Amino acid sequence: MGVFSHLVWVDQIESLARWRSRQIKRNRELADSTRKRSVDTQEDVWALALVLLSLVEELVAREVVTQDELIARIKRLDADDGLTDGQIDPDKLRSAMKVGRPAKPAGFKSFPGQAAAARATGKRKA
Repeated sequence: MGVFSHLVWVDQIESLARWRSRQIKRNRELADSTRKRSVDTQEDVWALALVLLSLVEELVAREVVTQDELIARIKRLDADDGLTDGQIDPDKLRSAMKVGRPAKPAGFKSFPGQAAAARATGKRKA
């Protein structure tokens, strides 16, 4: 191998190392961003749970509905989508509330890994 060939090869390796370093940095930034969104989402869930509990307690206290009636309704709504899993299909919820899917921010494509996960499970992107 000549000196020139060796220098070209070293340059290619260095270029690849710089590219890989940029990829690692980007992946770390994406992981940090994902963790922050996860924490923010969990905080939103707890805030909504607090509001929901306040409303339920107020409705029961005012005798608008009994706790047993609420539990029966929750069980019925839970089973409506064919799964008794303590969750509701978000599209069913949106339909019941007569709201559409929230608009995606400008330039939003998908969360990191979302497209790959959809391909792996056979689900299409919404």
